[in-house]
Amino acid sequence: MAPSDLAGRAAEVGVLVAMAEDALRGRTGALFVSGEAGIGKTALVRGAEHLLADKITVRWIRCLPLTALATPLLPVRSALSAPLPENGFAAMRAVDDWLAQRPTLLVVDDLQWADPATLDVLMYVLAGEPDRRLAVAATIRSGEETTLAEWLAEARRLPGVAELTLQRLDRMATAEQLTAAFGRIPRDSLIDDVHARSGGNPYLTSLLVRGVDPDAAVLPAPMFPGACPNLAPYQVAAAPAGCAVFLSWVQFA
Repeated sequence: MAPSDLAGRAAEVGVLVAMAEDALRGRTGALFVSGEAGIGKTALVRGAEHLLADKITVRWIRCLPLTALATPLLPVRSALSAPLPENGFAAMRAVDDWLAQRPTLLVVDDLQWADPATLDVLMYVLAGEPDRRLAVAATIRSGEETTLAEWLAEARRLPGVAELTLQRLDRMATAEQLTAAFGRIPRDSLIDDVHARSGGNPYLTSLLVRGVDPDAAVLPAPMFPGACPNLAPYQVAAAPAGCAVFLSWVQFA
């Protein structure tokens, strides 16, 4: 994992690692990591996974924005790489039993796209015994969790469930990200320009400096018409016309 992916996130990574280490001692916990698109939710969990590689088994449930092709429990079946019972309760028990086999960090990526059956399984897992060697980390894209409102309200009431909201990086953290990406400290003027244009969104920062000379004083002129200051990748609908095309292809970061 590139150091630039975790710039300014040492404390947040520490929260995830501590939860997983608690699970190793038999204390179940869950953490909902939320934030806008491109803020680094998935990168944060991958950073914790890297630090925990030799300590705990990490399993990923990746949810996708499927509609017509949506299949109940598809993300769970893909993560287990094994058949699940068709009966809903039997499927929930099977997943819980599978997780009990070894110390596990279960990652549910993009929870806002989870199908109802997957949400039921996750609720069952979260409501289980508090002394399992299990940690659950779920990433949630802010602004798209409206369909999860009722589910989240119930999940937040469960013991051991905590929340972490990732904020945009300040100038110092953006400078750290650029230094890691370039391999040396860039000019202050370039840091200022990048931070002003990206608004501290790490993914947008990485796009803006792709192919840029580390010795440059400022970013080159945009490759698209119009100015796009302080826009996160998900803000396509609110972007000026000249920015919408550029932002539309990064909105799933």
